[in-house]
Amino acid sequence: MSLKLITSKLKEKHPHMTKEELKNITKDVFEATKQIIEEKKYISISTFGTFKLKTRKGRMIKLPKSEKTIQVPEKQYVSFKKLF
Repeated sequence: MSLKLITSKLKEKHPHMTKEELKNITKDVFEATKQIIEEKKYISISTFGTFKLKTRKGRMIKLPKSEKTIQVPEKQYVSFKKLF
């Protein structure tokens, strides 16, 4: 779902607000969510679900074409578990 689609859906429910205002509010919500996940490692929204920051371990992989082995570094990603 794109920011444009979210803004359009919100515009249907809140016709008195401009699309620009709704776009800014949506961006602010996503930015706040991102900051909370980075600080607390998770965020739980009671009627929606839980976002958690997880770490994928580093590992060695083999490239099929060249048969070279390379190191893939550890990285973080956000997982989501829906409530129902």
